[in-house]
Amino acid sequence: MSDKGVENIDVKCAKVGREIVEESTQYAAKTSDIKNSIQKLLGILQEDGIYAFTVYLDSEDGFNNRKIENVVLKRSLGLLQGYSEIEFINKRNGDLKNENQVYAKLEDFLSEDIDKIFFAKDMIEKTLIYARYHAKALNELDKEEE
Repeated sequence: MSDKGVENIDVKCAKVGREIVEESTQYAAKTSDIKNSIQKLLGILQEDGIYAFTVYLDSEDGFNNRKIENVVLKRSLGLLQGYSEIEFINKRNGDLKNENQVYAKLEDFLSEDIDKIFFAKDMIEKTLIYARYHAKALNELDKEEE
């Protein structure tokens, strides 16, 4: 039996984690800034869940500025969008929908199905873990260049 139609979630999370770090390098002064931000976000997600994770990113101006928080928010919600009918990202320009729309859609998403919520949290968590390792690898590269 062939699994060609089945997507490997682990590979998807690893890819998005790498993309978070690659895009974040444009906005960070140091690679340790990326690593520290990802570590903090991972803790918030693990302790408080997807909604608190989103609110924290919003409090750090994640909807407005081109910075690490915006990259993480956009990539994380984009990951969820791939496994739900709910759209967080504008198909036209690839940016986040406006803040009010995202919160309304997030509330819809979180009220859909408890299994889907746990699956989504696990996916974002795994993505951030991979991103943390990619950021750590960048940090090691910085040391080699010195």
